Amino acid sequence: MSKAQDGRTKRIVSPLVKAKGAVQMAAGAALAVAGVPLCVLPGPGVAAIAGGVALASKGQRTYSGRPATKIEQRLDAVAARAAAAVKREAVKAARSAGKAAHRSVVRAWEKAREEVSASRSPEC
Repeated sequence: MSKAQDGRTKRIVSPLVKAKGAVQMAAGAALAVAGVPLCVLPGPGVAAIAGGVALASKGQRTYSGRPATKIEQRLDAVAARAAAAVKREAVKAARSAGKAAHRSVVRAWEKAREEVSASRSPEC
């Protein structure tokens, strides 16, 4: 750490961490911009804008090496809990979709097998 001109300590950030921050800022900006038309179209526009701004803010902190304020720490914790909840729901949806796809394939297989056996008629 080095001293800034105003007496605060400043973190030295590696180029890899700076790249991660830049990607987070770009993704956050894209998400926020994509949320604007969703405000009038059907979809979660306000949530997309809020999520994009939060991601861009986190990216800026990562890029600059600035530590998070207490409010930002709380927001990061809330975002982490929300992400965990979304992940759990996505896993449930993927599992149920997988089971439904399996049932559909099994039904199609059985139907095809019945059609093949019905089409085989004994030759006289």
